[in-house]
Amino acid sequence: MLSRFTLSVPLLFVFSLLQSALSQTASITGTVKDSTGAVVSQAKITTQNKATNASRAALTEGSGTYRITSLVPGIYGVLIERPGFKAVEYSRVELTVDQIQNLDATLAPSGVTEKVTVRGEAVAPVDLNDAQIGNIVRSEQVENLPLILRDPYQLTLLSPGAIQGNSLLQGLSVNGSRERNNNFLLDGADK
Repeated sequence: MLSRFTLSVPLLFVFSLLQSALSQTASITGTVKDSTGAVVSQAKITTQNKATNASRAALTEGSGTYRITSLVPGIYGVLIERPGFKAVEYSRVELTVDQIQNLDATLAPSGVTEKVTVRGEAVAPVDLNDAQIGNIVRSEQVENLPLILRDPYQLTLLSPGAIQGNSLLQGLSVNGSRERNNNFLLDGADK
């Protein structure tokens, strides 16, 4: 019995580290279509981190969809290309911790090599994959905003729909949800 216990404790520790590491990444997903609305398979999607120049690539599936996971949060350039079509480039896409950014593209037919550049500010930061509401408090806000009680959890009240609860828990309620239904992440890890 003792040997089973001594083996399972290190394994649990390793799995918890893996989960913590996975929650500190982001993903890009989307669908690539042509100008008629038909899906484009085998289109190449390349992401490049602007800070590190690290790049990752993927091909769209037969349904025209793609997904690039385990991206380090930061500013990315995303290039979507397929021979016979104008390439589409998103020049500044900001990814945050645990974000799934949806980037759909419509490729126009082209006989010559052309590229359409879309500035990152035009990309909607809306997660189309789930309905959760999230807000990121940046380090500049933590340093520069006055906190009367010196409690960093007060910064969560900056989120839309967030109010201080008046129950015995004295927690936070977001858009009418229960105070127990909140999840706080600090640098991508559960707190």
